[in-house]
Amino acid sequence: VKTNNNLNIFGNLEIESGVFDPQDNTIFIKGDWINNAGPESFINGSGKVVFNGSAMQYCSTSQFSILEINKPTGLLYNYPSCDITCQVFEIIEGGVSISQGIFTANSLSKSSINGVYHVSTGGVINLHQSANKEIDLFGDFVFDNGGTINIYGGSSKSIWGFGDLNIIMDGGVFDF
Repeated sequence: VKTNNNLNIFGNLEIESGVFDPQDNTIFIKGDWINNAGPESFINGSGKVVFNGSAMQYCSTSQFSILEINKPTGLLYNYPSCDITCQVFEIIEGGVSISQGIFTANSLSKSSINGVYHVSTGGVINLHQSANKEIDLFGDFVFDNGGTINIYGGSSKSIWGFGDLNIIMDGGVFDF
């Protein structure tokens, strides 16, 4: 399936077989992202996927070019044992919750890390920043019975808590 324009999905997106190619357009999704055919069945190109539902949203193993979280309520969760990777990542509102899987952002769109980052047992969040950008911490970092958050890269000094910053740890590793 190919799209020629931006796509608004008001429910779940399920890829069972074949190839979904949004042709570098933006996909706005209010439901879950279910890719049972595997990451190679979604052609991410240079398009953006925006999770903007008002409740919890789930994502299966997928690779995105640009991933944006714009959720005034709820978080983006991974399905058990599913890994999510994106080239560029941005949180407008909301955040991610990872359990028994890995979330990797290869580049952050801003100089600050904001939003909610929640990990629990077996969950890993990897955030990479470009060498020419700072890494300032704002938001909530929650470790629920373990999990790991790794922050890599960046330049110069890092400002922690100039705005709102909460770090809540019940076990786990915060590697900065």
